[in-house]
Amino acid sequence: MKNNFSKLLYNNNMTFKTVEEEHSVSVKYFTDNMSINDYILETMNKKFVGKCSKKNGYVINVKSIKKISSNKISSINCNVIFNVLVELDVVIPEINKIYEGTICLIFEKGIFLDIYNVFKVLISFKSLNDNGYIYDNMFECFKNKEEKDRKSTRLNSSHQIISY
Repeated sequence: MKNNFSKLLYNNNMTFKTVEEEHSVSVKYFTDNMSINDYILETMNKKFVGKCSKKNGYVINVKSIKKISSNKISSINCNVIFNVLVELDVVIPEINKIYEGTICLIFEKGIFLDIYNVFKVLISFKSLNDNGYIYDNMFECFKNKEEKDRKSTRLNSSHQIISY
């Protein structure tokens, strides 16, 4: 489930985070076809991967189940509820941290960078102008010293504001 830039993420911006979650499993999944651990790992991937929260950041992968600490039977539907400790691979955006990204959209008001296929960053026209870039209507690009930044160009970016 990791993307093409996972090695780069692991080296520069990837964080490992341990999270404890209650997880409900229906009795119909207690079969010989799949172990409970495999089922919980699969459903935790569906729950977390590709999601972003202020608490966890951008979740890239559910790395492993560290511990299943307890369980109880639900009085509502007879599901087994496990307390599960999982390790997540996450990217937590930080203000002023440098990220490398690819330009995915250019328009008169700025550009969007795709950071590691995980999240998008808007760089405003004002920020680009403050750094010596001007918008070229003819070529639909931003220029800096005759270098044209077009779609698919790789750039470095730092966050000034983070919003969830």
